[in-house]
Amino acid sequence: HFKKFNDTHGHAVGDEVLKMVARGLEESTRKVDFCARYGGEEFVVIIPEASSEILERVAERQRQRIEQECLVHEGESLSVQISVGGACSADICGLPEAEALLREADACLYEAKRAGRNRSVCRSVERVVVTR
Repeated sequence: HFKKFNDTHGHAVGDEVLKMVARGLEESTRKVDFCARYGGEEFVVIIPEASSEILERVAERQRQRIEQECLVHEGESLSVQISVGGACSADICGLPEAEALLREADACLYEAKRAGRNRSVCRSVERVVVTR
């Protein structure tokens, strides 16, 4: 509920939280991985050649890492929790398949949010097929 956080503490503090989350995500991944803000308060982390076991470990490590971070604002210690959705597949050939995999990860994110937030949901997709 990042909007509520912004409404309570202000957008400047919200921006600092986004930076804190970005740092935490980057620090909990490898050099070959890619982290980016995807929109609003959502981030995407691309983990090349990750098995479902690796994906699950990384997602949970990221969730726990962010949960342990805090930001001090006006003498108050502020912490946040994140939900993580992840998807992996050994069968990605091009952009359409990658976009389909990203949609699957997004669906996992919303599944994590519906399940109560502050959790990770990951799914291995056997084959990503995109037809036109």
